[in-house]
Amino acid sequence: MGLLDHLRDSQFSGDGDIKAMVKEFDERAKLTFRKGDEPLSIRFGGFRDTDLSKGIRSGQLKLAGHVRFSVLGFPVTVMLTSTPQS
Repeated sequence: MGLLDHLRDSQFSGDGDIKAMVKEFDERAKLTFRKGDEPLSIRFGGFRDTDLSKGIRSGQLKLAGHVRFSVLGFPVTVMLTSTPQS
């Protein structure tokens, strides 16, 4: 399951949001990887961007450690290859 699958049926599955998440992940979030069981936060939007069913609160996607690897995959390039191509 990739990022698009995780965000399916969410208002944040659009191309702009996905690109913002990938950019944030690439520039900041991936630098915080420590242990596989630690949560990962990816900021991509503003205060009003919330979808608790997908782990999004105040413009930030938060993935628990076990979910993170199923969504992002390992290696992390799975996230990048599962995003729409422009």
